[in-house]
Amino acid sequence: MSFHAAYVMLILMVSCAYTAYRPDHFSHNGEQRLQEPALPLSYQPKAVLFDLDDTLFDRSKVFHAWATSFVQRHLLLKEGTPLQELLNVFITLDAYGYTSRASFFAQLQQLYPSLPASVEALIEQYYQQQLTLLKLTEGAGTLLQTLQSAHIPIGIVTNGRARQMQKVCGLGLDQYTSCVFVSEAFGVKKPDSTIFLAAAAHLQIPAAEILFVGDHPYNDIWGAHSVGMRTAWLKRTQDWPDTLSSTIADLTITSLAELHILFSTQA
Repeated sequence: MSFHAAYVMLILMVSCAYTAYRPDHFSHNGEQRLQEPALPLSYQPKAVLFDLDDTLFDRSKVFHAWATSFVQRHLLLKEGTPLQELLNVFITLDAYGYTSRASFFAQLQQLYPSLPASVEALIEQYYQQQLTLLKLTEGAGTLLQTLQSAHIPIGIVTNGRARQMQKVCGLGLDQYTSCVFVSEAFGVKKPDSTIFLAAAAHLQIPAAEILFVGDHPYNDIWGAHSVGMRTAWLKRTQDWPDTLSSTIADLTITSLAELHILFSTQA
């Protein structure tokens, strides 16, 4: 077996193993675990801060749509490999977006030398194509409108490059707030406390009276909790780590629609 084939096989094995075993889906005795409903907060927050990727939009769904189109255009016929196997390679290398795009495309070019452009060109094409696939996640539009009607200010705190602002504008989120903090532009990443406190200062509301909504247990929930904010963990692709107490999440939700009840009475 060639190095190329062995490398692809290793990636596929890791992908299949991860997909097959999701510990958050099962209890200690091996039975499937039912989703527990979110508990209400003891008070209504005076402001809400959101993470961006996999919170206000479904980043995993956007990536899957982009990868499917890319594979069909550039690799499916040339490689002679089934579509899903190629997608599994992309998904594993992507690591829920935590692999830099430079590293991601460099690895793809190593695996598939027939790709038609430089890493730099592929990165630019990726970001441009991604913008055409963006849409707010389920429940986000209604929740944002409800918060706006209730005069509850919102903001966004996101890790990533400055081009995250393109997503904010592409999703129409700039119509709801000017409080947008992007880690590259601000200078520190979540969970550093200063980026959370800067957003609270921008809203002119104490951290203790703000609800932070995000999908990442450490970057979002622990980071916000550490400065005194209330927290809502949007359970998506990120598993809750054993090393982090689950009590720091005041709410656990699977959709932003579940937060609507907290604010709808004030709209």
